[in-house]
Amino acid sequence: MNQTPSNCCGSCPTADELRELLAGGLSDVRQQECVAHLDECCGCQQAIQQTATGDSTFPEIVEHIDQHQPAKQSAYWSAVKVVERELATTFVPNMQRDLSKLKLDFLGPPSDPAYLGRLDHFDIARVIGRGGMGIVLEGFDSHLRRSVAIKVLDPQLQENDVARQRFCREARAAASIAHEHVVAMHHVAKSDGDGVPYLVMQLIQGESLEARIAKEGRLPVKDVLRIGMQTAAGLAAAHAQNLVHRDIKPGNILLEAPAGRVKLTDFGLARMAEDIKLTQTGFVAGTPMYMAPEQALGEQPDERADFFSLGAVLYEMATGRPPFSAPTILGVLKKIADEAPIPIRQLSPEFPEAAAMLIEQMLAKRPADRPVSAAALAEAFAVLLTGFGPLSPLQVPAVAEEAACEAVQAALSKSGQSVCYRKRTLMRILYSTIGAVAGIALTLAIAIPLLRQPPNADRSHVRQNVGDSELNPHSGERGYAPTAVLSGNAGPVWAVAFTPDGETLAMAIDDGTVKLWNVADKRVRSTIKAHPGPVWGMSISHDGRFLATGGDDSKVRIFDLVTTNEERAFETKYAIRTLAFSHTTDDLLVGGRTGQVEIWNAETGERTTATAGHAGMVTAVAFSPDGRTIASVSGDKTAKLWNAATGGEQLSLQGHSGGIYGVAFSPDGSKIVTGGWDKTARLWDTASGSLEHTCEAHDGDIWAVAFSPSTPYGASVGEDRIVRVFHTEQKAEIAGLKAHTGTLYAVAFSRDGRWLASAGRDGTARVWDMREVAKPSSEK
Repeated sequence: MNQTPSNCCGSCPTADELRELLAGGLSDVRQQECVAHLDECCGCQQAIQQTATGDSTFPEIVEHIDQHQPAKQSAYWSAVKVVERELATTFVPNMQRDLSKLKLDFLGPPSDPAYLGRLDHFDIARVIGRGGMGIVLEGFDSHLRRSVAIKVLDPQLQENDVARQRFCREARAAASIAHEHVVAMHHVAKSDGDGVPYLVMQLIQGESLEARIAKEGRLPVKDVLRIGMQTAAGLAAAHAQNLVHRDIKPGNILLEAPAGRVKLTDFGLARMAEDIKLTQTGFVAGTPMYMAPEQALGEQPDERADFFSLGAVLYEMATGRPPFSAPTILGVLKKIADEAPIPIRQLSPEFPEAAAMLIEQMLAKRPADRPVSAAALAEAFAVLLTGFGPLSPLQVPAVAEEAACEAVQAALSKSGQSVCYRKRTLMRILYSTIGAVAGIALTLAIAIPLLRQPPNADRSHVRQNVGDSELNPHSGERGYAPTAVLSGNAGPVWAVAFTPDGETLAMAIDDGTVKLWNVADKRVRSTIKAHPGPVWGMSISHDGRFLATGGDDSKVRIFDLVTTNEERAFETKYAIRTLAFSHTTDDLLVGGRTGQVEIWNAETGERTTATAGHAGMVTAVAFSPDGRTIASVSGDKTAKLWNAATGGEQLSLQGHSGGIYGVAFSPDGSKIVTGGWDKTARLWDTASGSLEHTCEAHDGDIWAVAFSPSTPYGASVGEDRIVRVFHTEQKAEIAGLKAHTGTLYAVAFSRDGRWLASAGRDGTARVWDMREVAKPSSEK
């Protein structure tokens, strides 16, 4: 009697249908329905495996595949060809890759003869390439006036349910991740005419890692480590969303020109970790040459499968050859499951031992023997990179920044060198006094333990040989003590803001919450759950009614400050890095990770003004006191002034030698101050754009700047952990406030100028009484 499998979901195929599926006897339509069902139904997966193999498992069937050569006339060879064809196509029909024969009849007529055609409001300039199920086009967004990459489901697969499901899966997966090392997803839609699904993404100018390996073979050690670090950081962002990529390979790692910055792409096989099941289709998910053993054996992969695949990619970069190769796909899978690759240093003797050990650990057969997390992996690569000279902050992902700095400090301590906290200085000292090889040897003891720690583990032991007086200054430069220390927060504090009455301090925290602290009694008044990830941007409206927040989920959320209820939320289509309310209206200025600078109405959720934006991430924005001008700064080294009504650019201020991270208007709007990577704060005239003053007080990156709204004082904070307070009229520093134990990311004055708040990596905010700070020296 025919029985359907037990523990199934939905309408399961009968046992006869499963046998026919294996024999290729089902109709095309029913075959696709059954395959799609198998991808989701655990019971049917077990049933079809039983039908196909009896009581044997797949590993048992292929156990001796390389030991006994079948006769030439054996049916084995035809079976292998069938399996290889299925593995190569992954249930998606093989398609003609000749771009000259590509049909683009889904495009509308072009608006300009220079274009191939038009897809909704996108003018299509060229075909970039064609993959397993999609066509990638370069388009021009006529609304936002920018070039984009558009991935369209191949017309040949419009009726293929499996392909459509995978395409939709890629859209959902990519849209859920906003990270500097993941290709940004701008828009997901279906065309107005034919309903063709398409994804609009960031256009990456550069090449794939696959192309670079094909061109160069072995890559320099520093590039191997940097690409490993940045790819791991991108994976950490995906894994934070509980997504497993499942197809890490050189072709899916893009290198953005000019510096080769990693952009991870193609989430077509990505799955929620809890949705990955034992399945015939799951068995072939991925590219065999870079597939983890658990994938090759049909077992359930988790995020550690991505570490193995990345390790295989890095092995190929280091040696010029993949770690596993064989004449057939099944042979490759057999080697992945059973054999260890040739040691890296046997093929590339010059490759550093510590780096080789790390990559070979990623290639461990047992997932439990691989690194514990992508964040730990990124940190380990950052530690190893510190032996190769100075690194730009733009090269080191945020997840690995602290580990890199701590590694150099520990290395210097072990070498007997004096310790200087500034990160780039540390790296230069390491490079010039220890040397690259010695530096890597010293960091080996630091890098490997990182891989066994949870992502947020305490790493105080890394600093144990460094003088506490250097790294943990607890006393003020002139004996200042904060009025309040607001601690107990789960992670770094990225932004602070006072309510208009100065009685409450809002703190945007890395765990996705905003805490409202009562300054007088130092107690938490309310905790608001704002975003699933860090709250990067936060601002309080001029009348104190509303609190606005922004994060990587692309949403602006507006909360009532009295009830703390969410009043409304609106989607911006890009990850938000910073935002600021107008001083006169309910307008909200928003800055995006991919360069956007826009004004939105907080009451209606409508975008009212769009600018041309920046070429890099927007790190800070500000309204002028009268609300007529807006300022933005970016990692592209520019500060820009825009007309708030029209979005037109008024001035582009250039002079910083690196990214700019902070900006603020003076109380009368005649000046702005900027601060950034080059450790300078610069004062500019907003009418002429002329540079009036440069301050070099900080010994580290400047992350935030502020003007007091009602007193002649300003402040800046950054990597050196000191709150620098200035008399803005005299252009002179009056105090350096030391109390924090980590990089400072935020600084703000209360409206009446009495209070000054600072916050950062140590998870605290400290409130300073400006009446004490501003006292003449004779009275202190």
